[in-house]
Amino acid sequence: MTMLVDAAAGGAAGLLAGALFFLAMRRNAELYLSGGPAWRPAALHLARLVGLAALRVVLVRVAGGAGLLGTFAGILAARTVALRAWGPRP
Repeated sequence: MTMLVDAAAGGAAGLLAGALFFLAMRRNAELYLSGGPAWRPAALHLARLVGLAALRVVLVRVAGGAGLLGTFAGILAARTVALRAWGPRP
């Protein structure tokens, strides 16, 4: 039962973190395409990757493998939602 709770908590955390990650990715693409300073998109890119990696390390230490798998599932679910919401437009 505790593995199920760990996986569910990891899934919820992964869904939230994944949603923030993909929102930041969209903003990152906008920053790369705008004419602003080059350090801003690079810093956001690095922050996105470090933040997601830190979340996964913390969840592995707290919830073990079940939490990690739940986090991965949550991130994939957030990716699916983001792709459907911002898919290619004609």
